[in-house]
Amino acid sequence: MGSILLICCSPVSAQNHNPFFEVSDVHIGGNDYVLVPPDVNSNSIQTSVDINYRNNDIPSDGSTVLSEAGNVDVSVYEGGSLLSPMPHTWSDDDQGNKTLGLQATYDAALGTTKELSVSYTPPEGESSPINEKEFTMLKLDLITPAGDENNDPVNNPIAVGNDGANEFTFSSASPGVLTIQFKAGATGISDMNDIVDKVSFSIDNVGQVPTWSNGNGGQASVSGNYLVATATFTGLPASNSQLGEKTVKLLYDGDVVEEKIIEVFFPRDADNHPGGNQTPSGGGSSRAPNWFHYWNDALGGTNVLYNDNLKAFVRGIGDAYAMTPAMYLWSSSMNYSKTEIWMSEKSLYSIMRQDGSQQSISGIHTFANLLKHEEKHIDQIALADSLLGNLNGQAGTVFEKGWSWPPNSNQFTHNHYTLGFGDKPGEPNVNDDGDSTTDELTDLSEIDHVSTDDVLLDTDWDNVPDAWEPTLATTFDLIEDQAYAEETISNNDDAYLKLDWGDPGKQHETLGEHSD
Repeated sequence: MGSILLICCSPVSAQNHNPFFEVSDVHIGGNDYVLVPPDVNSNSIQTSVDINYRNNDIPSDGSTVLSEAGNVDVSVYEGGSLLSPMPHTWSDDDQGNKTLGLQATYDAALGTTKELSVSYTPPEGESSPINEKEFTMLKLDLITPAGDENNDPVNNPIAVGNDGANEFTFSSASPGVLTIQFKAGATGISDMNDIVDKVSFSIDNVGQVPTWSNGNGGQASVSGNYLVATATFTGLPASNSQLGEKTVKLLYDGDVVEEKIIEVFFPRDADNHPGGNQTPSGGGSSRAPNWFHYWNDALGGTNVLYNDNLKAFVRGIGDAYAMTPAMYLWSSSMNYSKTEIWMSEKSLYSIMRQDGSQQSISGIHTFANLLKHEEKHIDQIALADSLLGNLNGQAGTVFEKGWSWPPNSNQFTHNHYTLGFGDKPGEPNVNDDGDSTTDELTDLSEIDHVSTDDVLLDTDWDNVPDAWEPTLATTFDLIEDQAYAEETISNNDDAYLKLDWGDPGKQHETLGEHSD
């Protein structure tokens, strides 16, 4: 388990016997604790000694007396024994003060007390002690979350309720609640109350800042032999990007002792996301589930709605996984947006890709492929509408809803034309159909009448513009084949897997498995 070794210390008064300068501040390794990097696994600890002095105490004839370490001997003792060698450097601050920094290495067992003292020998002076402290060796460990460095949330997930937990999921309540229990241990100290005021925890935001159990940031409290705190997030975040990997930290006196990565998930099959209902009229469920909201957000779907009642709109084929209603349900009186897509509950299932690969896909990979399929239909609608020229969308005409699509479009009712001379149907200014109106566009009765130059854009009557077909009278469904060709995302595509923060889902527990 990764850890930080700390040195607890109690300062003793400093003295100053140097006629050449005044020691304004002396400390050994900080006020109370020295933080040692987590990769230090032995009891051999490095600490530093800082000696500060003021320039105005240096005589004019000795202004450089302390500018070189060789002119002043500074010694560090452990229990009367000199520690050496000691690397040392001088540094300046913006106030004209100089600091002498040294490092001393010594051994101590956890829980034992050591005394460290510092003295200096100025030019033409006697050695004088300037500070001494007693150190108690202490080790702090982040137990939960993710206390064991080998238990990373991807390759070795640990569930909530166990020490080292590293995968956390919002509750299915409304609003959803995420609770993160923090727990740290300390070795080398008998009473946690001696250090509790210095220990705190932190976690990245999850769409919001957390509230803490003690109401004071991540300040720890004592629970038996442990230091604990609880972070709570109320309400799921709006964006998928606000879920996933989060950094948790154990801090001492504001300095990071240890940090780990955890993962935060949404409850996949609940519907307590903050994104509104996201359903069409007659769509069955009144509210989209969480997986729809977050996957669609992650994939950048536009005007995509959840409809788990597609079978009510499907004619003769039983059910559907997804649909573009402005194409499949086209009519001269429809009110569907031409960019609207419906995804059903089946867009979560395991299916076969239809691009010719017959590869099995599941979860977010199913959703992503079906979304690309339907987005192709949106493109087809726009391209076909553009072939109608300025007739497209004309209110009160057969072109008001754009290019007509099957099954409500056939050789008797389709509107796949552009007009000839004078942009009028049939013979301009002639009542071609013999009714009471000339050149009307409210129906198709005058369009493409005998001896006109109106242009038929679909000469084989298959609802596919001639301009799209390699040959006329094709024997395959070009509209669907173009959409099937968009289903190219494989089930092991990491770019999509890494967007799934559902529980269950492809990054929860078993990597790549959408059902746990």
